[in-house]
Amino acid sequence: MRLLVPALVWSCLLYSCKEVTFPAPQPAGIAPLKEIPAALQARYVIRDKATGEIGDTLLVESWGIILKIRRIPIGWARGD
Repeated sequence: MRLLVPALVWSCLLYSCKEVTFPAPQPAGIAPLKEIPAALQARYVIRDKATGEIGDTLLVESWGIILKIRRIPIGWARGD
């Protein structure tokens, strides 16, 4: 009986994981984009609500996207 509940939870989680695919990369009749539109190009930052510190940064350029992940503080890695 103890294993029934965890097995049921895992089976529900695994059943709900489905791959999402698109039959075409863009709507029909629209030419593919050669670069990211200027209106979307920016530097997006995540700030910690408590401290105001800048966390991870997402850079969106005309040629692609870069994700800069903030390094983990040494104290946190040690468990302090």
